[in-house]
Amino acid sequence: MESTGKDLLRLILQNRQEDLPRLVYSDWLEDQFRQNNDPALEARAEFIRLQVQLGSVEGIQPDQRLIFRREQHLKQTYGAFWAGELVHLAADWNFRRGFIHHLQMDAKRFIDLHDFLAENHPIEHLHLIWGMETPRERAEDLGKIANLPLVEELISMDLTGAGVGSDGVSQLACGRPLEKLVELILPGNRIGPRGLKNILQAPWISSLQKLDLADNDINQQGVRLLHDFLLAARESGEVLNFQRIDLRGNPLSVAGVRLLRSPLLARLVRW
Repeated sequence: MESTGKDLLRLILQNRQEDLPRLVYSDWLEDQFRQNNDPALEARAEFIRLQVQLGSVEGIQPDQRLIFRREQHLKQTYGAFWAGELVHLAADWNFRRGFIHHLQMDAKRFIDLHDFLAENHPIEHLHLIWGMETPRERAEDLGKIANLPLVEELISMDLTGAGVGSDGVSQLACGRPLEKLVELILPGNRIGPRGLKNILQAPWISSLQKLDLADNDINQQGVRLLHDFLLAARESGEVLNFQRIDLRGNPLSVAGVRLLRSPLLARLVRW
Protein backbone atom coordinates (compact mmCIF):
# COMPACT_ATOMS: atom_id res chain seq x y z
CA MET A 1 0.00 0.00 0.00
CA GLU A 2 1.34 3.42 -0.96
CA SER A 3 2.38 5.57 1.98
CA THR A 4 0.57 8.84 2.59
CA GLY A 5 1.93 12.05 4.04
CA LYS A 6 0.23 11.24 7.36
CA ASP A 7 1.81 7.80 7.47
CA LEU A 8 5.26 9.23 6.87
CA LEU A 9 4.74 12.02 9.39
CA ARG A 10 3.74 9.43 11.97
CA LEU A 11 7.06 7.65 11.36
CA ILE A 12 8.92 10.91 11.93
CA LEU A 13 7.04 11.51 15.18
CA GLN A 14 7.84 7.98 16.34
CA ASN A 15 11.54 8.24 15.38
CA ARG A 16 12.42 11.85 16.12
CA GLN A 17 16.17 11.40 16.23
CA GLU A 18 16.38 9.52 12.93
CA ASP A 19 17.10 11.30 9.65
CA LEU A 20 15.86 8.57 7.31
CA PRO A 21 12.10 9.08 7.88
CA ARG A 22 12.56 12.79 7.17
CA LEU A 23 14.42 12.07 3.94
CA VAL A 24 11.74 9.60 2.87
CA TYR A 25 9.15 12.32 3.56
CA SER A 26 11.13 14.71 1.33
CA ASP A 27 11.04 12.12 -1.48
CA TRP A 28 7.27 11.87 -1.05
CA LEU A 29 7.00 15.68 -1.29
CA GLU A 30 8.89 15.61 -4.58
CA ASP A 31 6.45 13.03 -5.91
CA GLN A 32 3.59 15.30 -4.87
CA PHE A 33 5.27 18.21 -6.64
CA ARG A 34 5.42 16.24 -9.90
CA GLN A 35 1.71 15.53 -9.60
CA ASN A 36 0.58 18.99 -8.50
CA ASN A 37 3.31 21.32 -9.80
CA ASP A 38 3.28 23.23 -6.48
CA PRO A 39 6.67 24.91 -5.96
CA ALA A 40 6.15 24.99 -2.18
CA LEU A 41 6.23 21.17 -2.15
CA GLU A 42 9.51 21.02 -4.06
CA ALA A 43 10.96 23.76 -1.85
CA ARG A 44 9.97 21.87 1.31
CA ALA A 45 11.61 18.70 0.04
CA GLU A 46 14.81 20.62 -0.62
CA PHE A 47 14.58 22.40 2.74
CA ILE A 48 14.32 19.12 4.66
CA ARG A 49 17.37 17.71 2.89
CA LEU A 50 19.39 20.87 3.46
CA GLN A 51 18.58 21.04 7.16
CA VAL A 52 19.33 17.35 7.63
CA GLN A 53 22.66 17.88 5.87
CA LEU A 54 23.50 20.95 7.95
CA GLY A 55 22.52 19.16 11.14
CA SER A 56 24.77 16.18 10.43
CA VAL A 57 28.07 18.07 10.82
CA GLU A 58 29.61 20.19 13.54
CA GLY A 59 29.61 23.83 12.51
CA ILE A 60 29.40 25.29 9.03
CA GLN A 61 32.39 24.49 6.83
CA PRO A 62 33.44 26.90 4.04
CA ASP A 63 31.96 24.69 1.32
CA GLN A 64 28.61 24.67 3.16
CA ARG A 65 28.04 28.39 3.16
CA LEU A 66 26.04 28.22 -0.04
CA ILE A 67 23.92 25.45 1.47
CA PHE A 68 23.31 27.56 4.57
CA ARG A 69 22.32 30.61 2.51
CA ARG A 70 19.94 28.51 0.42
CA GLU A 71 18.39 27.03 3.56
CA GLN A 72 17.87 30.52 4.99
CA HIS A 73 16.33 31.74 1.74
CA LEU A 74 13.84 28.88 1.68
CA LYS A 75 12.92 29.44 5.32
CA GLN A 76 12.36 33.15 4.80
CA THR A 77 10.31 32.53 1.65
CA TYR A 78 8.16 29.62 2.79
CA GLY A 79 8.64 29.26 6.55
CA ALA A 80 5.41 30.98 7.55
CA PHE A 81 3.48 28.98 4.96
CA TRP A 82 4.90 25.68 6.22
CA ALA A 83 4.20 26.64 9.84
CA GLY A 84 0.53 27.02 8.90
CA GLU A 85 -1.78 27.76 11.82
CA LEU A 86 1.14 28.16 14.22
CA VAL A 87 1.88 31.56 12.70
CA HIS A 88 -1.22 32.85 14.48
CA LEU A 89 -1.25 30.48 17.45
CA ALA A 90 2.34 30.54 18.69
CA ALA A 91 4.50 33.37 20.00
CA ASP A 92 7.54 31.88 18.25
CA TRP A 93 8.58 28.73 16.40
CA ASN A 94 11.59 27.40 14.53
CA PHE A 95 12.62 24.51 12.29
CA ARG A 96 15.24 21.83 12.75
CA ARG A 97 15.91 19.03 10.28
CA GLY A 98 12.98 20.25 8.20
CA PHE A 99 10.24 20.34 10.86
CA ILE A 100 9.16 22.58 13.69
CA HIS A 101 11.04 21.50 16.80
CA HIS A 102 10.99 24.70 18.91
CA LEU A 103 7.73 26.24 20.08
CA GLN A 104 6.95 29.21 22.31
CA MET A 105 3.28 29.38 23.24
CA ASP A 106 0.80 30.53 25.85
CA ALA A 107 0.39 27.70 28.36
CA LYS A 108 -3.41 27.54 28.24
CA ARG A 109 -3.35 27.53 24.44
CA PHE A 110 -0.78 24.73 24.53
CA ILE A 111 -3.16 22.66 26.69
CA ASP A 112 -6.03 23.27 24.27
CA LEU A 113 -3.94 22.49 21.16
CA HIS A 114 -1.95 19.60 22.58
CA ASP A 115 -3.46 16.86 20.44
CA PHE A 116 -3.03 18.87 17.23
CA LEU A 117 0.58 19.69 18.10
CA ALA A 118 1.43 16.12 19.11
CA GLU A 119 0.04 14.72 15.85
CA ASN A 120 1.67 17.21 13.49
CA HIS A 121 4.98 18.52 14.84
CA PRO A 122 8.03 16.73 16.33
CA ILE A 123 8.43 19.36 19.04
CA GLU A 124 11.43 18.88 21.31
CA HIS A 125 11.93 22.36 22.79
CA LEU A 126 8.98 24.00 24.53
CA HIS A 127 8.87 27.53 25.97
CA LEU A 128 5.67 28.23 27.90
CA ILE A 129 4.40 31.69 28.78
CA TRP A 130 1.46 32.97 30.81
CA GLY A 131 -0.59 36.14 30.79
CA MET A 132 -2.49 37.57 33.78
CA GLU A 133 -3.12 34.29 35.61
CA THR A 134 -2.49 34.04 39.35
CA PRO A 135 0.43 31.91 40.63
CA ARG A 136 -2.08 29.29 41.71
CA GLU A 137 -3.62 29.14 38.24
CA ARG A 138 -0.16 28.88 36.66
CA ALA A 139 0.77 26.01 38.95
CA GLU A 140 -2.48 24.24 38.08
CA ASP A 141 -1.84 24.72 34.37
CA LEU A 142 1.65 23.28 34.71
CA GLY A 143 0.18 20.29 36.53
CA LYS A 144 -2.06 19.63 33.52
CA ILE A 145 0.82 20.11 31.08
CA ALA A 146 3.06 17.76 33.08
CA ASN A 147 0.61 14.95 32.34
CA LEU A 148 0.26 15.51 28.58
CA PRO A 149 1.93 12.89 26.35
CA LEU A 150 3.91 15.38 24.27
CA VAL A 151 6.05 16.46 27.25
CA GLU A 152 7.64 13.00 27.33
CA GLU A 153 9.30 13.85 24.00
CA LEU A 154 10.84 17.12 25.18
CA ILE A 155 14.58 17.66 25.29
CA SER A 156 14.24 21.18 26.69
CA MET A 157 11.57 23.01 28.67
CA ASP A 158 11.79 26.76 29.26
CA LEU A 159 9.60 28.43 31.92
CA THR A 160 11.57 31.67 32.23
CA GLY A 161 9.64 34.24 34.27
CA ALA A 162 6.56 32.04 34.43
CA GLY A 163 6.05 32.53 38.17
CA VAL A 164 4.79 28.99 38.72
CA GLY A 165 6.40 28.81 42.18
CA SER A 166 7.36 25.74 44.17
CA ASP A 167 3.83 24.38 43.71
CA GLY A 168 4.19 24.44 39.94
CA VAL A 169 7.56 22.73 39.70
CA SER A 170 6.37 20.17 42.25
CA GLN A 171 3.52 19.35 39.86
CA LEU A 172 6.04 19.00 37.05
CA ALA A 173 8.23 16.71 39.14
CA CYS A 174 5.42 14.21 39.75
CA GLY A 175 3.98 14.29 36.22
CA ARG A 176 4.88 12.12 33.26
CA PRO A 177 8.43 10.71 33.13
CA LEU A 178 10.55 13.31 31.33
CA GLU A 179 13.30 10.84 30.56
CA LYS A 180 14.45 12.67 27.41
CA LEU A 181 14.68 16.05 29.12
CA VAL A 182 18.24 17.35 29.32
CA GLU A 183 17.57 21.07 29.91
CA LEU A 184 15.14 22.62 32.40
CA ILE A 185 15.14 26.43 32.41
CA LEU A 186 13.38 27.98 35.42
CA PRO A 187 14.65 31.53 36.12
CA GLY A 188 12.27 33.93 37.83
CA ASN A 189 9.71 31.46 39.18
CA ARG A 190 9.75 32.12 42.95
CA ILE A 191 11.04 28.60 43.56
CA GLY A 192 12.22 27.97 47.11
CA PRO A 193 13.82 25.00 48.87
CA ARG A 194 10.60 22.96 48.77
CA GLY A 195 10.38 23.27 45.00
CA LEU A 196 14.06 22.45 44.58
CA LYS A 197 13.68 19.38 46.79
CA ASN A 198 10.83 18.08 44.64
CA ILE A 199 12.79 18.67 41.44
CA LEU A 200 15.73 16.72 42.84
CA GLN A 201 13.39 13.88 43.82
CA ALA A 202 11.85 13.64 40.34
CA PRO A 203 12.38 10.18 38.79
CA TRP A 204 13.88 11.76 35.66
CA ILE A 205 16.43 13.98 37.44
CA SER A 206 19.40 11.82 36.40
CA SER A 207 18.87 12.68 32.71
CA LEU A 208 19.19 16.44 33.22
CA GLN A 209 22.36 18.13 32.03
CA LYS A 210 21.38 21.75 32.67
CA LEU A 211 19.18 23.07 35.49
CA ASP A 212 18.72 26.85 35.47
CA LEU A 213 17.32 28.19 38.75
CA ALA A 214 18.58 31.77 38.49
CA ASP A 215 16.61 34.56 40.17
CA ASN A 216 14.52 32.37 42.43
CA ASP A 217 14.24 32.00 46.22
CA ILE A 218 16.91 29.36 46.77
CA ASN A 219 18.57 30.12 50.12
CA GLN A 220 21.15 28.37 52.32
CA GLN A 221 18.66 25.57 53.00
CA GLY A 222 18.26 25.01 49.27
CA VAL A 223 22.03 24.92 48.73
CA ARG A 224 22.31 22.36 51.52
CA LEU A 225 19.62 20.23 49.87
CA LEU A 226 21.53 20.32 46.61
CA HIS A 227 24.83 19.47 48.29
CA ASP A 228 23.34 16.54 50.20
CA PHE A 229 21.60 15.25 47.08
CA LEU A 230 24.82 15.23 45.07
CA LEU A 231 26.74 13.70 47.95
CA ALA A 232 24.19 10.89 48.37
CA ALA A 233 24.27 10.21 44.61
CA ARG A 234 28.06 9.97 44.65
CA GLU A 235 28.13 7.67 47.67
CA SER A 236 25.47 5.39 46.20
CA GLY A 237 27.12 5.25 42.78
CA GLU A 238 24.14 6.85 41.03
CA VAL A 239 25.13 8.35 37.69
CA LEU A 240 24.01 11.94 37.21
CA ASN A 241 24.44 13.87 33.96
CA PHE A 242 24.53 17.38 35.40
CA GLN A 243 26.91 19.68 33.57
CA ARG A 244 25.68 22.97 34.96
CA ILE A 245 23.34 24.27 37.66
CA ASP A 246 22.68 28.02 37.71
CA LEU A 247 21.87 29.68 41.04
CA ARG A 248 22.73 33.26 40.15
CA GLY A 249 20.46 35.92 41.64
CA ASN A 250 19.27 33.79 44.58
CA PRO A 251 19.44 34.85 48.28
CA LEU A 252 22.20 32.37 49.05
CA SER A 253 23.61 34.02 52.22
CA VAL A 254 27.24 33.86 53.35
CA ALA A 255 26.84 30.31 54.61
CA GLY A 256 25.27 29.22 51.33
CA VAL A 257 28.11 30.73 49.33
CA ARG A 258 30.64 28.99 51.55
CA LEU A 259 28.97 25.69 50.78
CA LEU A 260 28.94 26.47 47.04
CA ARG A 261 32.72 26.76 47.20
CA SER A 262 33.01 23.17 48.38
CA PRO A 263 34.61 20.69 45.92
CA LEU A 264 31.28 18.97 45.32
CA LEU A 265 29.57 22.15 44.04
CA ALA A 266 32.33 24.51 42.92
CA ARG A 267 32.76 23.20 39.37
CA LEU A 268 29.10 22.50 38.77
CA VAL A 269 27.18 25.50 40.12
CA ARG A 270 27.19 29.07 38.84
CA TRP A 271 26.24 31.62 41.47
